Amino acid sequence: MFQLGVWKVNPLENSLVHDDGSRRELTPRAMNLLAYFAEHQGEILSNTEIIEHVWSATEVSESVIYKGISEIRAALGDIKRPYDYLKTVPKRGYELICEAQSLTETQPVSYTHLTLPTIYSV
Repeated sequence: MFQLGVWKVNPLENSLVHDDGSRRELTPRAMNLLAYFAEHQGEILSNTEIIEHVWSATEVSESVIYKGISEIRAALGDIKRPYDYLKTVPKRGYELICEAQSLTETQPVSYTHLTLPTIYSV
């Protein structure tokens, strides 16, 4: 689990819990995308890099990234510019601009071990 602004993020349950107690769910793939951003906070991630690491063995178009970003922003309530969580960097990619803090003191934010079901995209 990690804290992202006012949200506690639990990748194993695909859930976000706000400080006020409200709860939101993400699809497994969108959660994997959010966890990947958290592992690489402060870095600008290109569409190519995101596809290679989040959709690794699946042939997909960049539209799946746009859909995942949109789902994450909606769940976080980050729907108006300037964004508070995920910044679009024109012609370069995306950047997590909100600090992700691990909720376990001994480990940095890392969820690369998550195994997600294969999702086919048209």
